[in-house]
Amino acid sequence: MYRYRRRRYKRGRKRRVLAFLLLVFAFVFAELPAMKAELRTAALTAHAQGCIAKTVPEYLPQTVCKKDGAETALSTYALGVLEAELTDALRKSLNGTAKAFVPLGNLTGLMLLNGRGMKIPVRFSVESAVSVRFESVLTGAGINRTAYRTVLHIEAVLFTAERDGAEPVTVTAAYPVYEAVLAGDVPQYGVVRAG
Repeated sequence: MYRYRRRRYKRGRKRRVLAFLLLVFAFVFAELPAMKAELRTAALTAHAQGCIAKTVPEYLPQTVCKKDGAETALSTYALGVLEAELTDALRKSLNGTAKAFVPLGNLTGLMLLNGRGMKIPVRFSVESAVSVRFESVLTGAGINRTAYRTVLHIEAVLFTAERDGAEPVTVTAAYPVYEAVLAGDVPQYGVVRAG
């Protein structure tokens, strides 16, 4: 008789655990479509920012070219090559899989459980379109001085292969490539009075 009760208790415990797991999965799958858009946007943005931050410093020039002690201008050809190589490298690093970790409590929809529980990995297949361009800016920097700056602008648009027609995520970044102050002689004017 004791064995029968023990077996019955074990079967009852297994059923309760199974019922709890089914309840949790019902909550998860009920809330997943609503959270999936936010989760996808956050995962793709983090993925793009990480790939850009890792790839761009490898391609930026570290030193300014000098010729006879004077700084020389940036070569248009060198900037074009840099743009093409960087676009290709960014496209290769961005395409693939983006990964995010979501606490199980976030998927239940209950505010009390937000941020609690084991972290579930969620992966997204990512395709991207990358645009790299350079912008030169001249600004006044004092009397007969001009600040010259070349900035690298990156715009990455990331797409996922989802059935729900997900909106693309756009991430932008800007990196200074070259800065210089162009200085000229300050003109000396004399005042002539007619008398």
